[in-house]
Amino acid sequence: MAERRRLLVALVLDGAVAAEIDGLRRALDSRDLSRIAPHVTLVPPLNVPVAADEAVEEHLRAVARRFSPLHLTLGPPASFPPGVLYLAVGARPDELAELAGALASGPFAPPAGRAPRPFVAHVTLRSGAPAELVSAGERLLAPYATTARVEALTLLEQHVDAAHHPWRRVGEVRLGRPAVTGRGGRELEFHVTHVPAGGTDEPGERLAVSVTEAGRGVARAVLLAAGGALLVTGLEVAEEHRGEGVGGQLLGFLERLAAERAGAELVVVDARSPQFLARHGFHPDRSGLFRRGESPSATTAPAGGGDRA
Repeated sequence: MAERRRLLVALVLDGAVAAEIDGLRRALDSRDLSRIAPHVTLVPPLNVPVAADEAVEEHLRAVARRFSPLHLTLGPPASFPPGVLYLAVGARPDELAELAGALASGPFAPPAGRAPRPFVAHVTLRSGAPAELVSAGERLLAPYATTARVEALTLLEQHVDAAHHPWRRVGEVRLGRPAVTGRGGRELEFHVTHVPAGGTDEPGERLAVSVTEAGRGVARAVLLAAGGALLVTGLEVAEEHRGEGVGGQLLGFLERLAAERAGAELVVVDARSPQFLARHGFHPDRSGLFRRGESPSATTAPAGGGDRA
């Protein structure tokens, strides 16, 4: 039998909104608090052959191009049996249902024989709750309302061999058509992937950003989200594309990514190309980390290779 992965596609909430919802989930004693991030499910859990990985990525990109980033309204609370308390989710009229419908094909087509399920956009706060808790939650949280902006479709995989079967991010595809950037109106696509910890003790969330043009990789960056900073621990542009403005576009994307993460600061640890970083306004601080706007005289730029980006 072909090896399979258990996947789902969701709009995952980040930053201050996610922290606030986690607070509600903790107060409601949710068993899912450590299993999965606050999210809106678009494709319910599905067993997908490992051999379909490339088809999954292509399908997500094709659908993501058709939809713009989403502005969601969260709240008020509601419920459905058995014992699920959730926040209702709204966006532009019917857009979430249309997005979920577009995803439910190709590698994410429902299994033959599965009865159609109505799509209800929601963020689960507690499942398996006793009736009295559901009733109290709906009453006490009735005034709750907030908003969130979601920029990407997130692919999650369930780790069925781990305790409590947690769901971990394994990929992200940004919503919207790729921006026309760089010289000559080039179409560069930026793809964010959450990198599994792999048994390391390094704190923080690890990310990889790849830049493609017409399906070919032209640049990449490796990042670590820790505290209030997004640390760039590696940045590389393919040799044949250096000097074409790709590195600057990648830095700009990383700054926007940092800003979206609750205003995190972008800090560059990789200093193999200090000249390139200086041209884009990043200079070393006293500890040798490169930050935007730091004075070039704060410390001497580390010695190293030339302009790699």
